[in-house]
Amino acid sequence: MDSGSEKLADSKKRKRDPSAAPSTTTDVPSPGPIGGDQSGVAAFRSGQALEGLSESAIPLDFAALPTARISKLPTFVPAPNGSRFFLTPDVPVNRSLFRYTPAGASEPGKLVLHRSIENAPATIRVSWEDRSPHIRISQDALAVEGFGGFRSARLNVPVREGKWYVEFHIERSESPDGQSNLGKNVRLGWGRREASLNGPVGLDGYSYGMRDLTGEAVTLSRLKPYGRPFKQGDVVGLYIYLPPKRQPDPDDPYDPAHLVRKRIPIGLKLQPYFEMAEYPVSKEMKALLEEEEKVIPQNTGKKRKVEARPAKGTRTGDQGITRELPILHGSRIAYFVNGECQGIAFNDLYDYHQLREISKRKAAKDRQALNLKERHNPFDDGTLGYYPMVSLYREAIVRVNAGPNFTFPPPTDIDALLENRESSTERQTWRPLCERYDEFVAEMFALDDMEEELAQKAVVNAGLQPVPVEDEKGNQKERKKKRDDTKKKGKKDTGATSRTDTPPVRGNSASIRAQSGTPQPTSSHQGSVPASTPAPQLLDLMDQGTNAESRDASVFNGEESGRSSPAMFKTEEREPSSLRSSVQPSNMKMEIDE
Repeated sequence: MDSGSEKLADSKKRKRDPSAAPSTTTDVPSPGPIGGDQSGVAAFRSGQALEGLSESAIPLDFAALPTARISKLPTFVPAPNGSRFFLTPDVPVNRSLFRYTPAGASEPGKLVLHRSIENAPATIRVSWEDRSPHIRISQDALAVEGFGGFRSARLNVPVREGKWYVEFHIERSESPDGQSNLGKNVRLGWGRREASLNGPVGLDGYSYGMRDLTGEAVTLSRLKPYGRPFKQGDVVGLYIYLPPKRQPDPDDPYDPAHLVRKRIPIGLKLQPYFEMAEYPVSKEMKALLEEEEKVIPQNTGKKRKVEARPAKGTRTGDQGITRELPILHGSRIAYFVNGECQGIAFNDLYDYHQLREISKRKAAKDRQALNLKERHNPFDDGTLGYYPMVSLYREAIVRVNAGPNFTFPPPTDIDALLENRESSTERQTWRPLCERYDEFVAEMFALDDMEEELAQKAVVNAGLQPVPVEDEKGNQKERKKKRDDTKKKGKKDTGATSRTDTPPVRGNSASIRAQSGTPQPTSSHQGSVPASTPAPQLLDLMDQGTNAESRDASVFNGEESGRSSPAMFKTEEREPSSLRSSVQPSNMKMEIDE
């Protein structure tokens, strides 16, 4: 295999980080609100340990490695057709089922092996991962270019409460008269985690947007007259107000406002990432977009109800009873075009929390469904909220300006302007979006500390004895040496056997397979097992749905369990058709070598 094909295969393969083996999916219930203390952010960037955690207990396999504070920049590949933007093929972009955030090694001695890290560059910008693969991006991640149909990208921080403002500069877009940049269109707005990246903002009820050509406001794919159009060279300001964040009910364990994380670390292109299941589209929200219709076929007089189906690859909730969609009372979105206020575009936005689960989820039918079920999270993992979203059609270009220096600064009290009243204060009532970054990073670090504290309590409650890191390192080296010696001895024994005892292999594919260790149907003697019994781990993969203890006992003790071995069933499927036609599956066993 040449180097080019190796790189291609490596780019398609997603490999679990070996160091993440002891770090399983963690459910972190929230004991209370997460504070916005940003003092730990600066300490983390400088390499200092965060306060509040005791010294260690469980060692890490790579405890001696330096702890990354900020992830590395992606590899930039110039986009084709003379574009000044880039592609990032080594970045795992968020899709309809999974999403990714950078991960780093915890400090030596911590129980939780991985923790959140910042993603370079450490500022407000377009997210590397949270964008469609069809969105090209600049190296500073402040400008994006479209390609093909409508695709979207989210910025890297959500808004969960308060008043925030951000600007977008339209660098390339179709003019309202259609005389220039024909077919290059832009939509700007705010979207939740569930909003699709493979369509424009405003496509569903999870996002709210504004069109460039007509100035119309759009959500649930429904247009309404709103403001003036905007074009290339214009500056569009986005304002959002969300009421104070609701705190979870400590007496209600199923309150969706509880903070719970479900994520696993994986390794990709030498950079660890956390992989999480994306929040699903609820059937209640889907019903708003695609209402049920009653169709009368021409041949019969019966009415047939046509149900709206989700798009391919979209995961929907499994609830059977329609639930009420809560709203954020008093919330609003407004736009400014070149400093001119366009008024209120949307009022009373839908709540960004998940809907309460009221029934058990259906059993998983395949491996992917099982992974989704295990990582399904009906609670808030700290990333819920409203994100600024950019949607581009064809080669439109937009640049973000999160402040604090805006091209067209809005008035100090935007709400007073929207409500046509006199402002009661002279101080600025809103905040530039750039101030949200350090707050969001501090919230993520606080959740990491919570995970560590819960792990410490679990170790104490289980009565486990901490193992010093240095002692464990020596034990690891000793175990590694024994494994290497065993491998070398096994290779020598295998070579000697192949030179003396193994006869040459001749014949057709069936005979070659018969001599290569594949179990063959040679005997139906009671108590017989396949000649090459798979390891218990392989049996677990091949025999899903069967009790592991009873299976292992029947196979390794030579007892007949009254059914075909799963390994033999797989072997029967692999045999040539000539053997399958003459041998019954019940006879597919071999004698144990004694």
